[in-house]
Amino acid sequence: MIAVEILYDGSNIKGFTVEGHAEYAQYGEDIVCSSVSILTIGTINSIIRMCKKEIKIEQDDGYIQVLLPKSIMKKDEAIILLTSMIYNLKDLEQNYPNNIQVLTK
Repeated sequence: MIAVEILYDGSNIKGFTVEGHAEYAQYGEDIVCSSVSILTIGTINSIIRMCKKEIKIEQDDGYIQVLLPKSIMKKDEAIILLTSMIYNLKDLEQNYPNNIQVLTK
């Protein structure tokens, strides 16, 4: 199962962690895994391009953690992109509850 943890600093989203494997289908055919990858990597790339700042990314097999610097946390672009990502991940969770779980911390 993929566990997505949304990290907050007060009411501001400060980042997220994605860990695990969806195990919906075999490698290369797993639509849940692909969807999570597209949503998270697309959001990261968009934040970097729109906010013109680097963000802290830690990555390994089946794991990624993204932490935003305080200067980006309150930017409208980052808030909109992250909120959209969260909505889409929660929709995915509703459709595939055995393969993805979205938590807040």
